[in-house]
Amino acid sequence: MKADPEPSRIASEVAHRLGIQGVKQNESALVRIGLEYCRKRGCGRCPFDGYCKKLEIKR
Repeated sequence: MKADPEPSRIASEVAHRLGIQGVKQNESALVRIGLEYCRKRGCGRCPFDGYCKKLEIKR
């Protein structure tokens, strides 16, 4: 039996901001976006800035 953990909080929050449904399938990419752009407040550099709902991510 394989473990099936829940997606990370960062991945879930970024998916919500971008309106993405497949969190588990895209978890690693969502976490990278969250850490590289959202946490560093790099919205102007983010390639998804036009799609982002810019909700506050809790620290």
